[in-house]
Amino acid sequence: MRARWVSIVFMVTSCFALTGCWDSTEIDRLAIATATGVDAGDAGSTTTRGSIQIAVPSELGTTQGGAPAESTGSTRTFVVLHGVGKDPIDLIEQARKKVPRKLIMSHRSVIIVGEQYAKQGVAPLLDEVVRNPQSRLRTTFVVAYHDTAEDVLSLPYPLERLPSQAVDGFAKQISAEQFTAKEFIERLLSRSDPYSVGIEATNIGGATKTTTFQVRHVAIFQKDKLVGWLRSGDEVNGFLWLRGTMEPKLLDISIPGYTGTVGVDVLKPRTIAKAKIIRGQPQIFVEVQMHNDIVSNGTTLNLQDPQNIHLVESAIRNQVTATTTHTLHLLQEKYDADPVGFAEMIYRQSPKTWKQIQPHWREELRRLPVHVDVRVHVPRTGLSTESLDQQERKSSHD
Repeated sequence: MRARWVSIVFMVTSCFALTGCWDSTEIDRLAIATATGVDAGDAGSTTTRGSIQIAVPSELGTTQGGAPAESTGSTRTFVVLHGVGKDPIDLIEQARKKVPRKLIMSHRSVIIVGEQYAKQGVAPLLDEVVRNPQSRLRTTFVVAYHDTAEDVLSLPYPLERLPSQAVDGFAKQISAEQFTAKEFIERLLSRSDPYSVGIEATNIGGATKTTTFQVRHVAIFQKDKLVGWLRSGDEVNGFLWLRGTMEPKLLDISIPGYTGTVGVDVLKPRTIAKAKIIRGQPQIFVEVQMHNDIVSNGTTLNLQDPQNIHLVESAIRNQVTATTTHTLHLLQEKYDADPVGFAEMIYRQSPKTWKQIQPHWREELRRLPVHVDVRVHVPRTGLSTESLDQQERKSSHD
């Protein structure tokens, strides 16, 4: 009996020693940051402008029937705070003073960098991301295309409650690799140059012409400074072929000597790139392999004829080769940058050769021979061998 009372007293006394969640904060007292932006200060100023996008919890719910709230795709689901400070940490502190709640940065999923700030160098911002315990290295890292982060952060996206969710989705569509702060930092610390994606303000067609954004360009850096852009289309496609990160996609192919185009579905794209040391000089060999299904035929070609299939394969090969060659010209001669990773390839192949050319790598990069070999195979041409327009014309003459 005495032992039982001793146990009871011990358990009751132990309860007083439990601290519980001493630093807990109710959800209605939190300000959750979903995205942040950094811009260069005024001309001649050493300050930095910052913006923090904060979710409005009351606008993120659903209707009684479970459908998204009417505020989806509008600016009612978030607010944007602005501030001016000496560095990124000072910007966060300035933002704290403008919100009556506890600012939570751990849910930030997007960092947008203004173009002018990126040209000055993003190393100070990345240092904050690495050291701040509330920052996540998996945060998507994008650059505002010919714009400021402040303006882009204020734009909604029609299909998402929070714009940051759309940015993540766009970035994943562009390439098979990730555009996170972690990936950018790893590229920055490598022997080659980093790159990221560009976010651009745009108008959606229709009567309302809603202003929103798209993520579709590639920002090219030389170390931590932005030096140029690869624009959406052939320039970005050429870069993805070289990097080996092209996702399956649709292409329109022009056939020499024929009007119209052939639509192909690029399946299983694969790139094998490696360096070789030939007579003491490094050279890069890039082999692009691709399987393609023909999904449309807007030409007069009869795709039952094997010779015509060879014409299509040759046209695909020439178009991809021209695209990659153009992108190589921009990277080597205009931007003087190595986002493809040629330096890493040379180092892996021959550390001794890399040590010799490292002091004058930029000069070596401009004249580095890059050989591109595109191998195309079209296994399927669809159920119809000729275009429906051709078949209709033939039937009308019968």
